[in-house]
Amino acid sequence: MELKGERLLGADRATAWRLLNDPEVLKRSVPGCESMTVTGEHAYDVVMSAAVGPV
Repeated sequence: MELKGERLLGADRATAWRLLNDPEVLKRSVPGCESMTVTGEHAYDVVMSAAVGPV
């Protein structure tokens, strides 16, 4: 998955980095994310729900 964009955060760099690497924070931040489990260094199992429009 490749994500791009910018966002100004109201936190110092160390705090932002710690939170961005916290699976629970990531889970709450990603729309449709139902669960996120750490499976290794820099590796996660993620369960997401997504709606599909009319076909």
